[in-house]
Amino acid sequence: MLKQTAYSFLILMLSFQTILAAQELQSHKEMQVGVILDMGSRVGKVIYRCITMAISDFYKANPHYITQIVFNTRDTKGEPLNALSAVLSFSTSLFSNQNPYLLQIAQDETTQFKGIAAMIESFELKNIILICEDTADGREMAAYIIIAFHDKNIRVTYTSQIPTAASDEQIREEFHKFQDTQTTTFVVHTRPSLASNIFSRAKEVGMMGEGIMWIVTSKTTNFLNFMNDDTLESMQGVVGFKSYFPKSREVHKFVSKWIKEYYGLNPFMDFKVVDFNGVLAYDAVYALAMAVEKVHTEIGASLLDQM
Repeated sequence: MLKQTAYSFLILMLSFQTILAAQELQSHKEMQVGVILDMGSRVGKVIYRCITMAISDFYKANPHYITQIVFNTRDTKGEPLNALSAVLSFSTSLFSNQNPYLLQIAQDETTQFKGIAAMIESFELKNIILICEDTADGREMAAYIIIAFHDKNIRVTYTSQIPTAASDEQIREEFHKFQDTQTTTFVVHTRPSLASNIFSRAKEVGMMGEGIMWIVTSKTTNFLNFMNDDTLESMQGVVGFKSYFPKSREVHKFVSKWIKEYYGLNPFMDFKVVDFNGVLAYDAVYALAMAVEKVHTEIGASLLDQM
């Protein structure tokens, strides 16, 4: 993928509303859930299909439950300000008289940093250059990475903070700064769109050859399925850390259903295999539906404690 659209996956969880399901003649409690996604991105499409599949599977397996989640979706169209606008829209309209929970479904990126530091230590490398995004999140993650490396006596000789929409020339200027450090090990923690540009420029100026080590975190490698051939070609020789979920009967069943229901109906889809983000979204929504039911049926149960 040449240009990875930024996306948000947020859920607003609100208090119950009681409705009457006419067909079953029993009282159901609806939980209004606001979902904020970039529906135009491949990642957003995968996540949306996974969370709708989770809800369908959950209530098919538990038809006797008296609660039910109802999704209300807002499309960010790849713009962070649209995500904020969606949150405000939920707060002032659909959920105006309620006390919402705001949850973001995402992995803990910091867990991989110790593993990266241990790998670098095993190669007896003492100095690295860290490349991250020039954002609040990027700077925060850089601090965690530096701490993990410090614990292994690995020195960060230079921290490069690159704007997410950096031009080719801006990236080349950063590369010129690297030359003064005489460091040949680079750790990249950026979103895929920026990483794609970084590696394209690195290949262009001859920084992808023998004697130079590039390491990328799961922030990029979790989205390799969405990258195009040119980007992957420029990343040949890069070492990547990727999120892992253990194989199980449940995961196999979920992936098989995904292929049958989505790829089977449209064999020209760009994404045949569901990735970590889809599995994470499916599990999170399934757990949410279970937590909602327990909160309503068990005395003293807390929603966050059940998640």
